[in-house]
Amino acid sequence: ASGTLSGANARKYHGYLVVAAHPPVQRYVVLSRVEDRVIVGSGVEGVGGGGGGVYDLSTDEFADIIHPQGYKSLISFEMGHGPVWRFQVSDAVIEKSITLVHGRDAVVVRYVLISCKGGLPVKLQLQPMLAGRDFHATIQLHQRPWWTLMPAAEGTIGVQAPECPVKLFFTHNAERFNINACWWYNFTFRTERQRGYPDREDLWTPGMLEYALTPGVPVGFIASTKPVAWAEHERLIAAT
Repeated sequence: ASGTLSGANARKYHGYLVVAAHPPVQRYVVLSRVEDRVIVGSGVEGVGGGGGGVYDLSTDEFADIIHPQGYKSLISFEMGHGPVWRFQVSDAVIEKSITLVHGRDAVVVRYVLISCKGGLPVKLQLQPMLAGRDFHATIQLHQRPWWTLMPAAEGTIGVQAPECPVKLFFTHNAERFNINACWWYNFTFRTERQRGYPDREDLWTPGMLEYALTPGVPVGFIASTKPVAWAEHERLIAAT
């Protein structure tokens, strides 16, 4: 996994999970990034006791705009078992971490509500964004993989595409998963543009995971080429 502090991918090699289809060669960017959003209170600022609203944690760069701009809510960054961000949105402080699992094609993406001074309910929405391409390439138009959802056990989302030699599974502890499979267009890789290489990317999402946050209780998902139960996430992080 690699990326930038802001969360916006600046190179085609950036991604949360990059796997070797035939180790150590044929590397594929599978999970490119995550769109993450926090809803505090009713989601409407000033309604339900004040301090509420909808806040993006993610940062995306397109050809003519950077939107959303979650980096503006970033209050700290450090390296633990992997990168750890802390955001403050309204009265809520939320920690996000990414941990690559040793010895497996798997990554743990975890969020923890550290505090919420106003006592308002806090919800989290996550949309995994998939590429499914050789890590030297980019995806647009006719090059898009034909991603589809696979039957999977409860608490697991499975996806596959004939153009991608590996399947991807998400195990999670979300309250619900809302299927809304679609493509997002024209993400821009700033560094590739500066170097004169193709700099645009389209990404696919299977839908949205929704969580209700409780202070100190981790939520999130494990993305892997073989299902790994979310209940294992703390042990996997500790062993990394």
